[in-house]
Amino acid sequence: HSDNEPETKRECSVVIPDDWQLTTQQQAFIELFAEDDQPKQ
Repeated sequence: HSDNEPETKRECSVVIPDDWQLTTQQQAFIELFAEDDQPKQ
């Protein structure tokens, strides 16, 4: 596979499609929600 994939620019655990046009608040909420969904150690 290629290392030049567009998705690689996003280092967050959640990949947000560009066509979603989310605000920074929505992105933060999604990332927070996704992190909360992770199994606890």
